[in-house]
This record gives sequence, C-alpha cells and structure tokens, in this order.
Amino acid sequence: MVFVCTMGLLRSATAARLYAKKYNTRCAGSSHAALVPLSDALVEWADEIVFVNPDNYDFWKLRYGGDPSRHNIKVLTIEDIYEHMSPELIKQFEEQYERVE
Repeated sequence: MVFVCTMGLLRSATAARLYAKKYNTRCAGSSHAALVPLSDALVEWADEIVFVNPDNYDFWKLRYGGDPSRHNIKVLTIEDIYEHMSPELIKQFEEQYERVE
C-alpha cells in the first residue's frame, strides 16, 4: 500500500507509519520536489493507493494517465495543516481510511 500526499513527508509518512504494523506500506509525494516522488514502479508495486486528498489523486490521473480501474484506490480529504504524527492527523486517518470505499 502506498500513501500519497504532496511532498511525502507529513501526511503520507504518518499514514505509512501508522499502518505499517498491519500492511506493507510506503509513502510518496505527488510533487516533483517530493522526498520520494510517486513513480510508475510504486504504482505497480502497490496493491492499494491511498491519496490523502483529491488534489493528489487528480495529479496522478493527469501526470501518469492513472487508470482507476486497474488499482484499488482510496481518496481521503485530509488537509495539509498537520505536523508529522500529530494526534489530530492520526485521528483524521483513523476516521477516514476505513470509511472510504
């Protein structure tokens, strides 16, 4: 499972760490300046792609020609206002991840 935010540092890194006990996780960013930019290799590796907000999902569709039918995709609505591993951010993931189809 790969979690995708903009830079791959705060939101997606928190989620990857949070769910690492249950799943094989990675984090990536949709920006070219991301620590680990989302790549074709990561997309192919992932059994599930979790975008932390619709902007990151739209980027994937435009840049990579992402075909949602080929992947198990979840799109959350978590704003870029939280620090890494903050209790508020963890709560957002816990509330949204299981609810989103």
